[in-house]
Amino acid sequence: MNLPMRDADAAPGSGWMMFQYDTAVDLSSMSTGACTISLYTYDPILPGALATFDAALPYAWTIITATGGISGFASNQFVVNTTHFLSPITGSFAVACNTAITLQYTPVPEPIAWILAALGAMALRRVPLLSFRLLGVPPAAHARQLKSRRAMQSL
Repeated sequence: MNLPMRDADAAPGSGWMMFQYDTAVDLSSMSTGACTISLYTYDPILPGALATFDAALPYAWTIITATGGISGFASNQFVVNTTHFLSPITGSFAVACNTAITLQYTPVPEPIAWILAALGAMALRRVPLLSFRLLGVPPAAHARQLKSRRAMQSL
């Protein structure tokens, strides 16, 4: 199945192709990898990168709807071919189904986001110890203070 895309943020049918069925769709007879979705990007008429696509953002594009519902869906029945998706991508594409079949793009967080999260977690663990050090209280004295507070509370 070829899926032309012109605008990542537009509505189905105008930004990308969407298939609409007036009956039920049963996919239970499809085997693993039975359907390859080949993505083709245009800007706006000729092949090119999507001007509205941001590789750092998640997307969900409805590509198949059925008035009678969709049954027998498994994500491994679909393979997404990005050879002709000419916008830069850092994440991955997958196919999902709730009430309609959607093509989903999930970005990979930039390495700096992981580094900042790790540094933040480490800083939170050390806040009490650092605050006593900033006040000039050595760690051993801090431990003695905590022990004496606990002893006073138990009286």
